Amino acid sequence: MKKIIKKINSSKILFTLFITLIFLAFMMLTNSLGGIVEKWLGLNAYLTMFLHSMINNTYFGIQVIYELFWIILLIPIILIFKNKYIFKQKHDNFFKVLIKAWPIWLFSIITLAVNIFSISFENIKFIEVITLLIYTIEIGIFEELLCRGWLLNEFIERFGDNRKNVLFSILVSGSLFGIIHIVNFVGGQPLIMTLAQILGAIFAGIAFGAIYYRTKNIWSVIFLHALWDFSIMFGEINSASVCVNAVGTVENASIILGLFYLFNIMFTEIPVILTAVLFLRKSETNLGLPKDKMLELTSEQKKEDRTLGIVLKIVLVIYILLYFTISLFSIIGSSNNDSDACPTYLEKQESEYSETYLYYKDYEINVSRNDCNVLECIDNNYRLKIEITDNNKLKISNLNTSNEILLEYENVNNLIVFENNGVYNILILNMNKDGNNVVYLSSFIKTSNISNDINYLNSIKDSFSQVLVPSIIKIGYYQEKGDINRYPLFISSINERYVLQNDGKIYKYTGE
Repeated sequence: MKKIIKKINSSKILFTLFITLIFLAFMMLTNSLGGIVEKWLGLNAYLTMFLHSMINNTYFGIQVIYELFWIILLIPIILIFKNKYIFKQKHDNFFKVLIKAWPIWLFSIITLAVNIFSISFENIKFIEVITLLIYTIEIGIFEELLCRGWLLNEFIERFGDNRKNVLFSILVSGSLFGIIHIVNFVGGQPLIMTLAQILGAIFAGIAFGAIYYRTKNIWSVIFLHALWDFSIMFGEINSASVCVNAVGTVENASIILGLFYLFNIMFTEIPVILTAVLFLRKSETNLGLPKDKMLELTSEQKKEDRTLGIVLKIVLVIYILLYFTISLFSIIGSSNNDSDACPTYLEKQESEYSETYLYYKDYEINVSRNDCNVLECIDNNYRLKIEITDNNKLKISNLNTSNEILLEYENVNNLIVFENNGVYNILILNMNKDGNNVVYLSSFIKTSNISNDINYLNSIKDSFSQVLVPSIIKIGYYQEKGDINRYPLFISSINERYVLQNDGKIYKYTGE
């Protein structure tokens, strides 16, 4: 056993594979245990009550709990591999690190300003901002302790801290975290968007790895990481109050949207890439090495490093100014554009009503009807089955004829069917290509028109239409006291209630 461990530690390839397997196992463990946490929160009434506003009424609420749970799981890894020194280790103090890493925090602040000016604050609550702040701090802590505090240090400890091995360790540890995002593709995300995420995470990982190695200050890197994520994700707070643009749900546009997403990721990663180059210059990484392993730089090499540094800083300043200018004109140009705005909802106040939430993996509609023609009347039985397939598509089958049809929606994660005065309302909650929840509704199937004709299935497929309601996380039906009718109900990520009534209008219910 000792020989095997010694061989693994002495081989870059074997050790990289070994650490990769541990890394993947840990990430799979945290993801699989996430479901257990969610169930536990549902059972623990006291904790749920205490964190109710954060968990149930904010866009990132449940993620805060997950991230905290993963941080707790990470601590034993840090202790087992004897990396706890990272908490006290400092080569540069906090403010010195910020001065050196100015492109990242400056770009983050500008991005945050752009997002602040471009979103609507009408429905955004203060707790949304606080929850996002906590969430991004947790992301910074978890990812930096995992990928820099543990992963990067493990490589350097095994392979040595000369410049060549340091660069190898930074590149591999940064790449591993990026590659793990392939799980999003397995989960149904388009390949081009997954590749964009992988590239973005790799570049960020390399940059933060370079900053950490050069400064040996994990807390400063955590701060920069959290600030970076907070500035970028701040725009997502608007998902809680802005309707999803229907154009984003068109399947044929997925390649174009993916290319745009790829370009956007690459555009925002430029400051990170250039910052990594600044920190990985020979003179910079040389300062992070022990004295006996420092490179003896010639005057020509020092001059080249200084020139490269000056050029990179000029390029960064020009880029950041250009980004700010483009963003400013984009905000001004879109100020009069309301194409993505939600429709105006009529507010309605109710005190006595009931809400029902359901989840069907499949639902069977059985209708017995006496059909008459000129010659005779025949008792017919019609059986339709609506189900979510194993690959999260929606399938509708005629159980009498074995005909079936598959809808084009890629990621159906909830199905509800309820009957209202002979009309079957089919609600599906679908995640579109942009990662937003979109609701579709069909009220085509009726006891009076149900048929075994194959064209009937096509008519059902064509009858689904998008319901324009803000970021929906839960669907069900609503019923007022004394009213036998049931109406489609939509609950947003900030716990707002929207009801579609018989007049075709969507009402926003404000409670008592």
